Amino acid sequence: MRILLLISLFLFSPEVGDDPSGAWELVNKDEGISVFTRLSEDNPIKAVRIEMNLFAEMETLDSVLNDVPGYLNWVYKCELAKRLETVSENEFYYYTESDFPFPISDRDLVVHSVQKITEQGKHVQSVSRSAPAKFPIQKGIIRINEFESSWDIRDLNNGTLQIQYEAQTDPGGYLPAWVVNLGVGVAPMKTMKALREVLGQQAPGLSPG
Repeated sequence: MRILLLISLFLFSPEVGDDPSGAWELVNKDEGISVFTRLSEDNPIKAVRIEMNLFAEMETLDSVLNDVPGYLNWVYKCELAKRLETVSENEFYYYTESDFPFPISDRDLVVHSVQKITEQGKHVQSVSRSAPAKFPIQKGIIRINEFESSWDIRDLNNGTLQIQYEAQTDPGGYLPAWVVNLGVGVAPMKTMKALREVLGQQAPGLSPG
């Protein structure tokens, strides 16, 4: 089993959530999806945490998350997504391009993803970090060099998956941090709602708790 990480990403190193420099602040809650942000001491861009539940089997979610070209169906502003290299069943590289509104240049991202599966497949943890040297620079697109994220997915044994996703990135270029921070919670909320729809869930999910 492989869980693909996106905007797509901490288990082999300290998690984003382990930084004690600031507390998580709830900035958006809608249809059972909670979005939190916080600042850290060494990065002016806010980190994001999402908490939600999905009515799905682990294998079903796995198949959606591993369909890299399918990211176009649910990852917010994703224009291109492809797997670059499969190192092993639980380690791989992938590439995405994201559409930014004019006059801001589009961004691309190369990701190295590793996962760990425990509790007989009932608990999946994944970590991803940017790997910009893995794919050539594309003309007219700004490469995102700083990105890391994690998924923590637990099967609650009642047909429900508890999801916690954390990410921190710097889109690069000449975007000031305060501009990025204004909309830092928008894309994750839209992405998770779209993921739920791809899984065939039209009704609101449940908030973890």
